[in-house]
Amino acid sequence: MNFLLLESKIGGFIADLFSVKFTLFDMSINIGNLAGSVEKMMGLGFSQSGDYATLWNLGTNLFNIFVPVATSLLTLFFLMDLFGLLREINQVSWERVVMKGIKFWAVYAVIVNLPYLLKTIIAIINDIYEQKGSLKVNNSAEVKSLTKAIQDGFDKMTLWQELCGMVMMFFMFGAYIGTAVAVIVACLQRFIKIILLYGISPIPVCMLTYSATQQAGKRFFQNFAAALTQALLVVVLIQVYKLGLGSLSGAEIGGVVTAESGEISVLGYCIGLSICNALLSGGISLASSIANESFGATAF
Repeated sequence: MNFLLLESKIGGFIADLFSVKFTLFDMSINIGNLAGSVEKMMGLGFSQSGDYATLWNLGTNLFNIFVPVATSLLTLFFLMDLFGLLREINQVSWERVVMKGIKFWAVYAVIVNLPYLLKTIIAIINDIYEQKGSLKVNNSAEVKSLTKAIQDGFDKMTLWQELCGMVMMFFMFGAYIGTAVAVIVACLQRFIKIILLYGISPIPVCMLTYSATQQAGKRFFQNFAAALTQALLVVVLIQVYKLGLGSLSGAEIGGVVTAESGEISVLGYCIGLSICNALLSGGISLASSIANESFGATAF
């Protein structure tokens, strides 16, 4: 009787192990639904309410600190550019001097109104992100959750197979947690990057007024747009991950479990799950690289 009780509990215990939940920055994260958690975290760069408002306030405070520095640098760059023009005596004209002045005031106006400009860019990409449902793959087949697939698979095993499978799943759990942490950190890094870019923005933007440094200002906008657009690419990646995980769950940990194949089917499931998680973890970095390359974003 005790053996039957133990046999009935092992699958549930392993399934519960893979459904750990916790709250971070006022957001519930479920490692058993890693795809859903990633999708929510990709929306962090667009949210400015709740706990995220506090984080955005840090970016706003940083922005306010750098505005006086940026205006001082703007004046310095304007004078350097103007003096460089005056050295070319044969090419000096009042039109060129006036254009330098217009450029100075235009960049100054951009710095003053930069919060509105950046938030408009965020709102535009957020509107596109909110249409992420159109990027989802239509699949009429019901996909089992990770915990459900584990529970169903273990329910078909004998006690000996469950014990062997439990040992394998313990090792798998360590690798799974490592991948989940890497995925969560990558998503949060993107959010922090957007906040820091917002805070530092007056400095690269002021460089637009000086011909020798204006590329830095252009690269800032490229990096900012790329960081936001990464969320759209990750939505596509999540669909690929769900398809892989769905086919894996549909196999029900090897399908028909026999005395000879029970342990092997668990091992195969662990390998497949590792591949799916590695795809998700590496895919987030790949999405970042593609977004940067698409916008021509480099270090500024």
